[in-house]
Amino acid sequence: MVKRQVPRQNLALIGAYTWTILSRFKQLENQHPELLRKDLQAQVHEYLSDGGLFEVYPDDNAATKNGQPRWKQRFNAALAHLKKNGCIEELEKVNRRQRWSGVKYRGLEKGLDILWDVNLHMDGNPGGHAYLCSWGNPPGDLLGIPMCPKPLEPWEVPHELEGNKSKAPPKYNLYYKLCLGSIYRPGLIHDWCDETTL
Repeated sequence: MVKRQVPRQNLALIGAYTWTILSRFKQLENQHPELLRKDLQAQVHEYLSDGGLFEVYPDDNAATKNGQPRWKQRFNAALAHLKKNGCIEELEKVNRRQRWSGVKYRGLEKGLDILWDVNLHMDGNPGGHAYLCSWGNPPGDLLGIPMCPKPLEPWEVPHELEGNKSKAPPKYNLYYKLCLGSIYRPGLIHDWCDETTL
């Protein structure tokens, strides 16, 4: 069955794709972090599939109207976003004489450095989830069994991992920086930090 329009809440966050793309390059950091597009795409699909992302978000694996699985379109969008934000670069076509030859990509320091602070947590069990979190150890329950880590708040997610979602105006972002992250949720304004002065 082909699904044309899917509500955004039925899809995994684009950060799952951007993080996974960067993590494939991070593995090669001590060598030459370069991958052909088709190899990168296959590795991203395998990682997300093994983590259970497509069980939790089956619409990501569903066919679109052109017959292509939606995850491929989302991979393409994530790749374009990372390239636009200076996290990866397109090196060259493997064979410039062939029109459809593969393109080689390299992970850049700006993108790879993000992975020091941000991790991807996936729980592929029924009713599971996938989200970005910090690398800190998750707390344990009363029996000491590890619990899922706390997801990053939307403003804690680096812009480079957000994908092409609508962004807050620059003034709003500056407001957060001036308040040093003391605001817990958007729209909450403190007396001592008046956004009208920005």
